[in-house]
Amino acid sequence: MIQFWLIIATMLVAALLCVIVPLLNRGSRGDLTAARADGGGAALATAIFRTEIAELKRQVAAGDLPDAQHGNVCRELERRFVDEIGAKPTSATARIGSIAQRAGTAALLLALLPSAALVLYMRLGDPLAAAVQADSAAGPQDSHAATQGSLDVMVGRLAARLRRQPDDPAGWTMLARSYTVLERPDDAAAAYRRALGVTPRDPQLLADYADAQASANGGDLTGAPLQSIEAALVLDPANPKALALAGSAAFQAHDYPRAIGYWERLDQVPGVSAEIASQARANVAEARQVASGAPSTQRAAAPLASTAVQGTAAKTALSSALVIHMRLSPELAARVRPGDVVFVYARATNGPRMPLAVQRFHADELPATVRLDDSMAMAPNLRLSDFNAVTVEARVSASGSAQPGTGDWIGTSGPLTGERRDVELTIGDVLH
Repeated sequence: MIQFWLIIATMLVAALLCVIVPLLNRGSRGDLTAARADGGGAALATAIFRTEIAELKRQVAAGDLPDAQHGNVCRELERRFVDEIGAKPTSATARIGSIAQRAGTAALLLALLPSAALVLYMRLGDPLAAAVQADSAAGPQDSHAATQGSLDVMVGRLAARLRRQPDDPAGWTMLARSYTVLERPDDAAAAYRRALGVTPRDPQLLADYADAQASANGGDLTGAPLQSIEAALVLDPANPKALALAGSAAFQAHDYPRAIGYWERLDQVPGVSAEIASQARANVAEARQVASGAPSTQRAAAPLASTAVQGTAAKTALSSALVIHMRLSPELAARVRPGDVVFVYARATNGPRMPLAVQRFHADELPATVRLDDSMAMAPNLRLSDFNAVTVEARVSASGSAQPGTGDWIGTSGPLTGERRDVELTIGDVLH
């Protein structure tokens, strides 16, 4: 990135030199020519004056000019000579003004040319592309830190574009997902609300909005989130994410029969992925166990609501999706805390370092199987299906921050290619 800006600075300096140096040199040559012209004119005037004086003396000596007129003619010649020589300082003053004018023009170009070039680049160019390209050349350790920086830049640019073009529900949805990855649930909920302002009858948006509202309220699905869930189910009774969230809300309210009903409906949704159906059945078993008075052995509500369900987008073809089976290494399993945050994301193996899809959940949900697909794309031109080879990384953040830090635990797959993109991923390397 530094090299890029050094090249830009060098090109600007070269452009300025090409404009300013000829401008000043032309003025210098003009001044020199004018000076030479002025000097030649004074010499000519002097020669003429001397010739006229000599002729005047010859006429007096020959008696052709009376003595009474000699003085008057001599004074007239002297006056004309003084007038001619005295006009030259006015020319020098004009030259000084011309030099000042050219210097002012050069200073104005020096100030305006770089500023104009920068403004044009920011409006017509793509600063993010330069940052992403720089990230692509970074080493493995640098790339982890660069990922978050690139994501921040991308989110900022997307938010700026949406302020100019607010009638873009897909853009607001993309921004909301980005805020979710950055652990900004309040901003995510606000972005989903803007998307719903443009397309209010979208059941998937309503379900996503409910999830973001609950995250902003510490996981509480009652109140406004529940109203959004119910509205989504009115529009689409088979929406997987709305069913999962409705079951979680009923489970939180200790209404276990309703929770079981929602999760059983989820298990029967056509085209639902195997991992979602399996988790739904596990949650049904857990709800029945709790309803019978037996002690709870697992968390029933969170996994479906937070990571596995992506609504109708879960029906994406396998060639444009990744199925990741993650587990912790034995060493890390003994040290990880239940509340530690896990980030899993896919990036192009040979391409931009920007994540193509991201998921976030907690370490106590491991081992887990998650799915990354095109519905999670954070930019319309950066989707899983656009790349033939991708690499998956999973990271356990002890601080809970999306920004990679020293001491985080990571796991990385090799390049994944072809139609079938399943990967077994073990998290066990320490990020230094």
